[in-house]
Parts: sequence; C-alpha cells; structure tokens
Amino acid sequence: MGSLLDVTRTLGVGKMLESRKAKQLAWEGLISSHFVTRCFQTLLNVGLLEEMAQRGVVDAADFAEKHGLDSGLVVAICDALFARGLLRKEGPSRFGLEQRAEFLVTNPLSRGWFYLANGYENVLFHMEDLVRKKMKYGADLVRDGRLVGVGSGLASRDFYFPVVLEKIAHSGYRRVLDIGCGDGEFLRLVCKRFPQATAVGLDLSPDAVKAGNEQIRAEGLSNRIQLHVGDALRLPEYKDVLQCVDAAATFFVLHEFCGGPGNPRAVGFLKAFRAALPGVPFLICETVRPPAEEMRQRPGPAIEYFLFHDLSNQKPVGRDVWKQLFAEAGFKNVAEDYLSFARTAIFTIR
Repeated sequence: MGSLLDVTRTLGVGKMLESRKAKQLAWEGLISSHFVTRCFQTLLNVGLLEEMAQRGVVDAADFAEKHGLDSGLVVAICDALFARGLLRKEGPSRFGLEQRAEFLVTNPLSRGWFYLANGYENVLFHMEDLVRKKMKYGADLVRDGRLVGVGSGLASRDFYFPVVLEKIAHSGYRRVLDIGCGDGEFLRLVCKRFPQATAVGLDLSPDAVKAGNEQIRAEGLSNRIQLHVGDALRLPEYKDVLQCVDAAATFFVLHEFCGGPGNPRAVGFLKAFRAALPGVPFLICETVRPPAEEMRQRPGPAIEYFLFHDLSNQKPVGRDVWKQLFAEAGFKNVAEDYLSFARTAIFTIR
C-alpha cells in the first residue's frame, strides 16, 4: 500500500483534505518561514551570503573550513535554502544566490531589517518566559544593541535619512548631533554630502558605538565625526562634546523612553535636550502607532515592529500624544511632516 490512492482509501478523502490544509496553513504558511529565516540569518551572520554576493558561486564546504565552521551543517543549510528557491546549486557544495536572495543581501532596507530582527532574537526566543512572568526585560534579558544599531541605520539609509538630510541642506546646518546614533550611519552620510560639516553622535550601546567608530576610521572620517557612549537622559553632562551643535536629529529613539502614565522619561529626555541645547532645532523621526484594526486592514512591517517593542517595554504612541509630550517639555514651536503611508512623522521642534 504505497500509492496516494491506497492511502486515500484507508484514511478517507476528508482526512486527506484536512492534512493538505494543515500543510498549507501550518507548515507552508508559518513554520517554514521561521526555519527559512533562521537559516538565511545564520548564513548572513557568518558571512557566506556576502561572499556569494561578491563572488557569485562559493564552495560552502571550503568556506566553512576556512572560517572554522561545521562544513556539514553549512552545506545542509545551503541545501535547505536551495530547495526553498533562495540559492542555486552548481555542485555538491557549490552555491550561489538566486535573484531574490541577492536582493535581500544587497538591498540596505531588507538587510537592515534582518539585522534589526536578529537584534531582538533573544527577546523573541524568551517570549513565553516574558508572558509567564518568569523573566523581565531589562533585568533578565536585553536586545543586542550592536545589531539593532547597525540594522536601524541600514533600514533608514535610503528613506528616512535622505528626507532629513534635505531639511539639513535647506537650513544650512553644519554641526549635527545624532542622539541614539547607533553605528553613526546617518552622520557618515551628513559628512559625505556636506564637505564642511562635522558631527557628533551619542548612543547608550557600547557595541554600536564601537562598530560605528570602526566604520568611521575605515572611511577616513575620524577627524569630522565623534561617537560617544552616553545616556540621552543626561545630555547636560555632555556639554563639552556638544559645543557648536546647530541642529540635532534622532531616529526612532524617543519611543524607547515611552511607557507608563504620562511618559515621564520621554518628557525628561526632551527637557534634558532643552537644557543642554537651548534653541537648537531638534528633528525627530518617529513611528506613529495605529490601532490593531487599522494594521489588520493594511498589514505591513508595523505589526511586528510594534510587537517587539511591546516585548522590550518600549511604547510608541500616536501623533497627538507626541505633540502633547513636546508641549509638556516646553517646546512651543512644533512642525510636523506626517508620512501616513509609512506610519511615521518627522517633527521639528524648538
């Protein structure tokens, strides 16, 4: 009894149709994506996909041996991605990127999303422990600051950064501060576009700042960009490195201070900014949280974005709440560019 017809006679048409539906909805619809993402992420992190993007076809076994990896597992992961149509295969262990995989590796937005998601891997892995109150974010686990910083920079490079750069160009600012700078991607773009500009960045993550300083040195910008590890809530303490700043920006950082009645930490951060840099325009790029019903009607990255922020005790809010926080902190001049299609607002406050 080995044919499909024989099995159908034994189990019945109804059970066979039910099994088919389970395969489509459970395995192909959800479980497969989880495995494929982890496989893709692993090969991205160990550098194999980058090698394929640069060289075309790579012997995965040789790559593994060269980098001290398990060659059998590396080839097995490549085989799985080949079977899923992401890699092409030209020999027992020789693989290259299919067109869509090449886009995922080389496009800054998609690659940034992979790093960003990987930065919350530890949080997602312990989701059940968080739900059961066996663990608490901030005390028992935290995100990977370096991956989040690098991923955020890449994801913003070709969209949000150019929009804010235009505002800087229009106003003629030449000493720019980035609060929550991550690896300094935005500041590197500022200095490349404006030869006379200098820049300073502040970020809480030592790993992100270290990665940024390495890239700044590699690009020959060390004499124009300074990155510092620091707490944005204590901005007045960094006045020595903030001298001559004539404009400041922050990208998707303010919501990290939100949470709890009245969002006192966010207000405290904004007041600290006014105390340290009175009168300096502050360009704030922030998400605008829609209701779940709206996200169901128009799905997109916002669904997962707000979920992993909820898991890590960050609470993005709506437009009216943002403006209320600015007013409470003493900012009277507030301009807004609302990008409804991206569920994002760019506020300029003074």
